[in-house]
Amino acid sequence: MTTLLHRFTVAKLLRVACCRSVYSGPEAYPVFSRQDFAEDDGTWEWKKLHNIRQRVVDIQNGINHEGDKKIVDDEARKVHLLPHKIYSKPEEYYPLTDVAKVVYGNKTKDPMPKGIKHKMDPDFIRPEVQDLLKSLTGRDPEIVFAEQTGLYTHMPRVRLLTTEQLNQEIKKMDEKFDEMLEMPPVMLEREEIEETIAFDELLDGYEEGKLIFTDITVDLKPDERCMVVREPTGLLRRAQWDERDRALGVYYPKCGRSLHKDPVFENPQVAFKNQFHKNILERILVEFVPDSKEFIHYTQMVYDEIDKESQYDLLRSTRFFGGLAFYLAKHKSIDGLLKNILENKSSLPDAADLVKLFCLINNESNTARNLKDLNNCDDFRIVQVYVQNDATMKKILELSLQTFQQIPQSAQNF
Repeated sequence: MTTLLHRFTVAKLLRVACCRSVYSGPEAYPVFSRQDFAEDDGTWEWKKLHNIRQRVVDIQNGINHEGDKKIVDDEARKVHLLPHKIYSKPEEYYPLTDVAKVVYGNKTKDPMPKGIKHKMDPDFIRPEVQDLLKSLTGRDPEIVFAEQTGLYTHMPRVRLLTTEQLNQEIKKMDEKFDEMLEMPPVMLEREEIEETIAFDELLDGYEEGKLIFTDITVDLKPDERCMVVREPTGLLRRAQWDERDRALGVYYPKCGRSLHKDPVFENPQVAFKNQFHKNILERILVEFVPDSKEFIHYTQMVYDEIDKESQYDLLRSTRFFGGLAFYLAKHKSIDGLLKNILENKSSLPDAADLVKLFCLINNESNTARNLKDLNNCDDFRIVQVYVQNDATMKKILELSLQTFQQIPQSAQNF
């Protein structure tokens, strides 16, 4: 397919199907003899043929005529004489054709270049990290199964169940919980594709914009589709990620994904003021792929805004809370969330889980070195060691911890 597109581009560039003395590509190489040029039949085609043939000979001999730099022969086929190189014989052109066939062979698939892979964050996929993130997320049914604007909701039904049927329904609801709270993947940003295939000086300056060629063969994965870009300079290269995403959006549109950037990403502060952080994160999942630069940028922007305004409850018991906790722990910025857990949720085990997450991701921190055996340490001790070693809001967190320190004493006196 790429070969055909390449041939079509070259043929379109030179446009000399009627001017048989100038050969534009592999599809236009009829054999002419001198007799063809000697017989003046007085027709319009012969005069045009003779005129362009003479122009080509003059250019090869270094003789320039007025108007050579312009497009000539507007009435028939337009031929760019300068600055492009003109091949008057087919054998001069053929060795340079079929660039795509030389590069790709006869394959229609275009596997990604070696070294270009989609990689998950190695810390995120660790089983112990996943367990802590799920524990921190929470499972509040009022939030998980809350009514969503714009979606049809069924009326509640009352059923009489046996104990066995009730246990089966509870098991189904647990599976539904896991499905609703499945966290979006945290991936490393994909490496940009920088691979040059060929350079053709014939095409330099012919087009003002880029031309992208896409293999639309059915039953191919997105990464297997051949996509190349022809630059205005004549450079043929592999399509970069943003170009691939836009081309796939045109040929294979996905439900809800727009070809143009959603206006909410241009001015997200309006959505932030109305506490639509969750809606923005859901929109990000629709518009971008998880390892794209835009996905990572906008997701982190929402997390930073939530951390700045201490609005952690907006994501609690949602599929995005685990990603928020992981992002804050990865960037050593869990103090605000830790304060929120201690003061608003009053949950020391959750606070300890957050510190454990911090230690697993940042195993070279002072807290991780002082807590070598996290499983055998009590929750209060874990949080206390973090506050003493790595906390930036030390005084505020110490005051929050005093409440939990006094609980056992008051209970004992009672």
